[in-house]
Amino acid sequence: MERLLLSARYLVVLAVLASLVGGVAILIYGAVLTLHIISGMFLEKAFTIEASKEVALGFIEVIDLLFLGVVMYITALGLYRLFINQTIHLPQWLKIEEFEELKIILVGVVIVLLAVNFTGQVVDWQGTREILALGLSVSLVIAAIGLILYVRNYKLAHLLPEGISADRQMDE
Repeated sequence: MERLLLSARYLVVLAVLASLVGGVAILIYGAVLTLHIISGMFLEKAFTIEASKEVALGFIEVIDLLFLGVVMYITALGLYRLFINQTIHLPQWLKIEEFEELKIILVGVVIVLLAVNFTGQVVDWQGTREILALGLSVSLVIAAIGLILYVRNYKLAHLLPEGISADRQMDE
């Protein structure tokens, strides 16, 4: 039974492949969309303030899309490292030693995606009151996530013996 359970971890390859293929597809789509926006800037648009807002909104949405593609790639790398091959070399800035670190990366991405999406809404804003409700909602979600991360880090820092960092404790 133990051998079966340990071998079943290779099913995570499905999540790795899905994340990788989805990320690549989103990145290609984002690149094509970028070219479409650039061509539209010069071929179809008048050089007005309204046209510039539309272009800005288009690029903000592309950034959101490209960022999601990169996150899916990072998710594929993280899942692969955690479940399949712990010896895979990742860049120094991408430290994924345990599942909790991958979740923190993803939570950070959610915050950035919310902020980018809200920025896009602000650029497209028509002066109505709905933007206030959206802004408050986004702010509450970001504050809640921030509070969860703060409490988690606070508890971790206070549960460890003095002089031992969280990273060192996880290695032991």
